[in-house]
Amino acid sequence: MTAEKSNPNDHPTEGEDTSKPEHTTPEQPDTTADTTVPAAPERVPAATHPTAVPDSAAELVADPLWSPEDYLGVTGDAAIKLSTSAVAPLVAAARGYRTVEPAGLKNLLAEYSMGVVNSRAGRAFKDAVGYDGALLMPWFSLESVRQAANYHRPAHPVTPQLRPERPPMDDAGRPKKYLFASTAAIPLDIHPDIPTDWVDTAPTVLLAEGLLKGDAALTAILRHHGATMEDLEAPAEGDHAEAMQRLLTQVPETERVLIVSLGGVGNWHSNPDWNTLNLRGRESWIAVDGDVQTNWNVWNQVHQMWELLERKRAVPRLLDLAVAMEDTSGQDQAPIVSKMGLDD
Repeated sequence: MTAEKSNPNDHPTEGEDTSKPEHTTPEQPDTTADTTVPAAPERVPAATHPTAVPDSAAELVADPLWSPEDYLGVTGDAAIKLSTSAVAPLVAAARGYRTVEPAGLKNLLAEYSMGVVNSRAGRAFKDAVGYDGALLMPWFSLESVRQAANYHRPAHPVTPQLRPERPPMDDAGRPKKYLFASTAAIPLDIHPDIPTDWVDTAPTVLLAEGLLKGDAALTAILRHHGATMEDLEAPAEGDHAEAMQRLLTQVPETERVLIVSLGGVGNWHSNPDWNTLNLRGRESWIAVDGDVQTNWNVWNQVHQMWELLERKRAVPRLLDLAVAMEDTSGQDQAPIVSKMGLDD
C-alpha cells in the first residue's frame, strides 16, 4: 500500500482511558476474564497437532453465496472478489463499492478533493486504475457516521482505497494489491449504516483487518439474525441504506457486535478515532490474518493492540484464524499454518 507504515516497535500511548471511575473505591480486576497477552509465535511439534486436518485452505471455504453479477456497479475481478469474500450485495451497495474505469478517474479525485490527475495522489490512482479499472472501497470514520446521523443525512466517506484489476508494482517488484493515497488519513472504519448507538453500547467489538473482512463479518451477523438471501440482495432501484438499517434493528441488543475495520495490521497507531471509542468493559476481539502464530511482526502488532485495549479498560480477546494444514511432503514436520482471514 502507499499509505505510510507504522513502526512495529512503536508502543502506542494513544487512546488510553483516563476518565475517572464514578466511585472512589479502587477498581477490582475481573478474575473471570482471560486477559492473558498472546504468547510469541513458535514452531509446535507435529505430534501436538490433530491428525485430521484439511489438505488445503480451499477445503474450508464454501462455494460463494452470491455470483459476481449480483453486485450493483461492480464488474470483473472486483465483483468476483466481493463474491468470494462473502460480502452481501446489499452490504456492498450500501457502503458504495463500485468499479472505477479510466474515464471516471477525474470524478473520483474531485469527489474526495484529491486534486488533479497530475498531482501525486492523482498519478498514483491513475496507475492503480490503469486500463482495466479498480474496485473503489470507501472508508468512513466514526465521526463521519455520527455527524451524518445528527444531521439526518447520508454519511460521506473520508478516504478512498483502490483494489486494482491489474496491480502496479512497487520498487521491489511486489504488486500493490490495495492502495490508499500516500497522504490519506486512514480512519477506524464502521459501515455507514450502523446505528450510532451501537458505537457506545454494543457489548462486543470486533477489530477486523481490512474493509472486506469487516463487511464479510457484518454479512455473517445479519444472516445469523435472520436475514435471508433475498433480504441481502441489492436491487438497482432499492433504498439500500433503509434496507440495511431495517435488518440491523433485528439484532438483539445483547448480541450486537460493533465491527471496526483497520487499514492493516500496522496502520492503527496514532489514530485520533481511538479517543472517541469507549471500550470500557466491552469484549474486544482482535481478528487479523491467520499468520499471527508464525509471523513475529504480526504478533508484535497484535501484542501492542492488546496493550492498548487494556489501557482503554476493554476485555481483549484474540480470534485465532490459523488453520493447520496436513504436511504431505513425507517429512515429519509441523503442519503449515495457512494465512486465513475473516473473508475466507
